[in-house]
Amino acid sequence: MALNILREIIRKEAGILTDFFNLFEEMRDSVIRSDKPEIIDEIIYKIEKKSEEIEKLDSERNEVTEKLCEENSVNNSIKDFIEFLAKNDSDTAIELAGMIQKINDLAILIDTVREVIGFQENYNNFLFKIVNIDKTGKTTYSRKGYNSTFNDSNGWRG
Repeated sequence: MALNILREIIRKEAGILTDFFNLFEEMRDSVIRSDKPEIIDEIIYKIEKKSEEIEKLDSERNEVTEKLCEENSVNNSIKDFIEFLAKNDSDTAIELAGMIQKINDLAILIDTVREVIGFQENYNNFLFKIVNIDKTGKTTYSRKGYNSTFNDSNGWRG
């Protein structure tokens, strides 16, 4: 009975992880397209709501796992519990392995989103610096793209 409940919780968590994956892909694409902040804020809000859902499921899974460990005299460690599942309910073990794979895929995607956001931030800072007008009112580069403070009378120096 408890193994069936655990399997169902793991399936729900895996579904939410798929939703997370889709939302982070959407965020990555929005950042790349330089969408309006309102669009990205909406995606972040959806991620926050999914986080609340998975937090509840995680708590339920922990309770069921602790109960199964107590009832079956299994140490409450991931290694021992996976060995227990492999021996007693291979379907749940497979579901758990699938969920772990989704977590790994999501972690890679989150790193990619972080890199895209970092690149976009550096790119925006670069553009700002390149056309920055300081207190003198002069830009770093002229409208033709030349460095306005560079003296090229000596020619190209390679």
